[in-house]
Amino acid sequence: MSALALMVFSSCDNKDEGTNLDEVVEDGFFVAGPATGSDELAAKFMMTAGFNEVTKQNREGMYEKYIVLEAGKDFYLTLNEAGESVRYGADLQNVDLSERAGEAAYADNPKIVIRKGELKDGPDAPAMQVNETGLYHIVLDLNTEEDLEFPQIIVVPCQWGVRGINGDWGFKPMELNVNGNKYEYSINFQNMAASTFKFAYCDGWKITLDIDGNVKAETSLGKGLKAGPDNIEINPGESVTIYFTFELAAGDHSKSFAWRAEGVNENYSPADFIIGVSGDLHSSVGNWTAPEGATRANYVAADSDPKSGKYVYVMDACPFKENAQFKFRKDGDWIAGNADFVKVEGVTVSGDDNLTFGSEAGTYKVVFTLTCEGNTVKEYKAAFTRTGDLPAEVLPEEPETPAETLKFIAKVNKAIDWYDKYFYAWAEGFTFPGWPGTKMDFQGEEGDYYVYYTMIPASLDGKELNYIINGNGAGQTNDLKVTVNGETTVTVEASDKKN
Repeated sequence: MSALALMVFSSCDNKDEGTNLDEVVEDGFFVAGPATGSDELAAKFMMTAGFNEVTKQNREGMYEKYIVLEAGKDFYLTLNEAGESVRYGADLQNVDLSERAGEAAYADNPKIVIRKGELKDGPDAPAMQVNETGLYHIVLDLNTEEDLEFPQIIVVPCQWGVRGINGDWGFKPMELNVNGNKYEYSINFQNMAASTFKFAYCDGWKITLDIDGNVKAETSLGKGLKAGPDNIEINPGESVTIYFTFELAAGDHSKSFAWRAEGVNENYSPADFIIGVSGDLHSSVGNWTAPEGATRANYVAADSDPKSGKYVYVMDACPFKENAQFKFRKDGDWIAGNADFVKVEGVTVSGDDNLTFGSEAGTYKVVFTLTCEGNTVKEYKAAFTRTGDLPAEVLPEEPETPAETLKFIAKVNKAIDWYDKYFYAWAEGFTFPGWPGTKMDFQGEEGDYYVYYTMIPASLDGKELNYIINGNGAGQTNDLKVTVNGETTVTVEASDKKN
């Protein structure tokens, strides 16, 4: 990587024309050129440390910047050190990530076209351009750790949206309004529940830089408008409009972005939280449904002390069968079993993500004690006490066997590693009985895919069918669609998996 070593050239020939270094605050990489709308190397154009989505940490030799670029005009990157500058660029090529959706290393990548090129440095480093004016995410990786094919630049168009509102982690695009240098995005939700969410600029969670999938750029912003695992919390409201703005500023992403919400319930507090469990508990309470009835806890004001941040909720008789799989819930959030703020008392549980109930089957009173700072939960304690035997099993009604059926075949990418595959579907005048639907039969393998099938009513022929492939609690796809045409085959990619 000697050609891309971070050296400083003293020759005036290597300085970028028109650059006003008097405005430079620090040494580092800057986005420069006419496409930025400025000929100055000012602090607001400086790139910040790059975040590797795989390790959830900043990566050495990786830099990134969100910036508006004008179509048809040149831009490049400039390394400034001690008043000297070196130019960096790349011969950018269009890369259609949808064409790589079936590769495991590209799971959860967006199905969009990005621009990518091998990094070059020096006075003749190629200038770069974008095809449409707009907001872009530029990621530079010097390949300092020598785990990429080559040092590279990716340039990704940003269509901002939200994920997680009302527990729906699919991508919901926002409307854009441009006012001078300010980009403002907005979206409205009716009857919005208390939620946790993230802002995302595409329908994928990450963009892969290397063929092994060890280096990936983050496509979302969470708490504090920073890259990372923490979600943003928002109160409920009957009609809530979320605004998300970008205006270029110096520093990390949080300095250039801001957000606000109008219409939320400002008085919402932990006393209003929806607390409970979801999972494969018992046939009498459904399967992985939102907490309600026996699986939802009621707030107990008499045992709570809001002044000290203590809030108590009680489920009186929640059934847990032998080895039941479940998760705790809070306002639509799924709380992993390995979350360090969760404590379980009175029963044995195991598991890092889903919890496995390891004590005697039966109905249990569960007392939840939440310790909060404002609306932020610092401790989530669940104390279990057995109160009785399991209720009788609720057997599903036998579905009517249609007179005629069609074969529905699903080729599921091997990267979706659920042991069993279940099929749930609905169309106008038709719904498969009961979540998670029907278990699909295994048919064989085709390259990177496992092939499964099930039978559907022939009356669906020619109709648009909505369907979900799921792992019976292990995960599920997003809502998918197909028009039935006799024996129907669909392909389910790793990118279709719901996060």
